[in-house]
Amino acid sequence: MTSPAGIRPAATDEEIDASLREDPSIDLALPSGVFLVARQRDAVLGCAGLRMLPERIGEVKRLFVAPAARGIGLGARLMGELERLARGHGLSVLRLDTRHDLGRIPSAVCDPRLRGGARLQ
Repeated sequence: MTSPAGIRPAATDEEIDASLREDPSIDLALPSGVFLVARQRDAVLGCAGLRMLPERIGEVKRLFVAPAARGIGLGARLMGELERLARGHGLSVLRLDTRHDLGRIPSAVCDPRLRGGARLQ
C-alpha cells in the first residue's frame, strides 16, 4: 500500500531480503566500511552502515530503525555516529543511499542542519 505521495510506510521482510540479495553488504567492515547495530538488551533496535569510497566520500547504507524504536531520535543518533566515524577516517562527504520503495526517511535523519551540522569538514 502506498500513500498519495507514492511513499510506502515500511518494507516487508521479503523486500528487505531481496534488497540484501541485490546489494550485499560484505564491504561494511573495516577497512572498507563499518556497520553499527543499536541494541537494547537482546533486541536489535536499528542499524546503519558506512561504505568508504574513493575521493574522501562515504555512502550511508542500511539505515534502519525498528518500528517500536521510531520517534525517539535513534536514526539521528546512528547518523551522528556515522558522521563521527566518517570524520575519523578522513571522509569529507557523505551520501545517503536511498531506496524509495522501502519507505520514508525522516528529514531529521537526512538533513544535517536539523542535527546542528552541515558538512563533515
